[in-house]
Amino acid sequence: MGTPQTKEEAATANGGPNLEATALASKAASVIDTITYFCAEGKVSPGGERVSEKIAPAAVEVSGEIDPYSEFKKHPYYQFMRDDLGRSGIPPEEAFTRGWFPITQEGAETILGFNLPPGAGGGYAISFNDPVSGIPMTSPDGRPFIRVKFARPVTWAAKDQALPYGKASRATARKYLSPKGAGTHCFILPEVHRYLMENPTAPLRLVEGEKKALAATLKGLPTIGLVGIWGWAETKTETGGGGICPDLLPYLK
Repeated sequence: MGTPQTKEEAATANGGPNLEATALASKAASVIDTITYFCAEGKVSPGGERVSEKIAPAAVEVSGEIDPYSEFKKHPYYQFMRDDLGRSGIPPEEAFTRGWFPITQEGAETILGFNLPPGAGGGYAISFNDPVSGIPMTSPDGRPFIRVKFARPVTWAAKDQALPYGKASRATARKYLSPKGAGTHCFILPEVHRYLMENPTAPLRLVEGEKKALAATLKGLPTIGLVGIWGWAETKTETGGGGICPDLLPYLK
């Protein structure tokens, strides 16, 4: 009888460890480590500091392969996230590596900085990261800039006076919401930034929505996502946009 093999030796004998899965698990942990507000119940302070233990996706070995997103896939809004992204041809694992994750109503309220109507429900969070450093973009008060896509459009009652977006939006159903007082950012993927820097005469493709931008980029069309039709502007005025969003300036030289 031969000497018993260690787990590592057995893996090598069978063709070696799954390096791709191992690298993916490492990348997932790195992404989550930059999202310091993320925890199981979304319990963080308005400033973004963690107030309970950070929960990173557990790297679970299944049939010799590593699933770095097993915790995400247990989330009650994972199914919605998977189906919604699937309609745009985006695998949920791809979104996870970009810092997107399913979220409850409580977690959404923490990120957004205001209360949602009772029963509004959750959806998934969309992280905006600096395309060069990978560090989360921030609002003027230093909080991470994250948008939330809801499973059901959020509508405030007409009688509700405490609205984050003003009286004009009382009857407006909103599928996406941004943090209160967060200003404007553009959704720019690192590969889009690199492409535009290396190809200064290439067309600058802008589209409304982060999901459309990610889907187009994955199809080989480097695209920047705007947070609405005025997302290209630094500020919105009564007569239109005021100035160009600083995130776009490096590509307008």
